[in-house]
Amino acid sequence: ALSPETVIKITLSESPTEIVQIINDDLASKAEENDQVAQFSQQMQNMRQQARELDEQQQQISQQMQQQHSGSQQNSLNDTGTNQEIADRLRQQRENMQNILDQMKEVSEQSEESEPLLSRRLYDTYRQTSTENVDRALQTTEELMRRNFVPQAQNTEEQAREGIQRLREGVEEAASSVLGDEADSLRLA
Repeated sequence: ALSPETVIKITLSESPTEIVQIINDDLASKAEENDQVAQFSQQMQNMRQQARELDEQQQQISQQMQQQHSGSQQNSLNDTGTNQEIADRLRQQRENMQNILDQMKEVSEQSEESEPLLSRRLYDTYRQTSTENVDRALQTTEELMRRNFVPQAQNTEEQAREGIQRLREGVEEAASSVLGDEADSLRLA
């Protein structure tokens, strides 16, 4: 269907050549919009998957820290190695989270005009994650684990885990504005 603007232009045009050009321009504009939506859809599918993996990894780290704390009563050299491994995983979590935040910022800026709801939801989640200092909580937890302060590390890890969970939820909510609800998609398939 032609846009109302295109219909007005056609009505005001004086030659058939001009009408054809107006219609071609309208169709090209719609094709470009469809390409952008497809691009945002792909980016959001990837971002949603990355956010889910980040959340899942943080859950695993939390469980590993709880096991470490339960077993740290013996305080052996093996505990130190496990703590270093957890610290390395936390560092990787920080990097992965930063990658997601960078993608969120980029897609939010790119989608501002064509997909304002997507842009707004991504921006809100980006801002919330930044103000909650999730990165700092991960960094503090990493340092505490490197120094074998497992009980103290569990407190900051909980803050990081909750922040990452909210990040995932925000990305999923933003993705639903472009991709629709996953349950609906599965029913249609």
